[in-house]
Amino acid sequence: MRRQQNDYFPIFLAGILSGVIFAVSVLIGIKITPGEMQNVNMSYPDFITIMLTAVTVVITILAIFIAILAFWGYSQFQKMTETASKEHLERLLKEGPFAKGIEGVIVQHVSEQLERGKLRSILIERVDSILLNDASRRAEIDPAASNDKPFTD
Repeated sequence: MRRQQNDYFPIFLAGILSGVIFAVSVLIGIKITPGEMQNVNMSYPDFITIMLTAVTVVITILAIFIAILAFWGYSQFQKMTETASKEHLERLLKEGPFAKGIEGVIVQHVSEQLERGKLRSILIERVDSILLNDASRRAEIDPAASNDKPFTD
């Protein structure tokens, strides 16, 4: 069984996200010292509003990140299940209990269709059209050939 290669996209995405967060915090220069906090005149509802806004922003960023991971995970899961089912079916058809029986079922089904099914009528129509079209085409190409007698002994 073939081992799948690691996909480093989520790790790369997490690194980029953490780098952006760090860069933004350094560029903005968020520094709050106890001395600066004494000069801030803020009421309790203002503080709660700021905290809830910050929590909402963090949850939104987390939700977007989880959505991206979910989409990536679903596509990876779909690929893995497709390859696993193909490998399992191939192994069953080559080595399993169906290996000998499947060929007989296919031969039986095709022979039934050739004897009395739709496949017989389709083949008869195709052979007739080939014979008739080919004969008229040969007559158009070489008029002397139409005077020839058919194969006889």
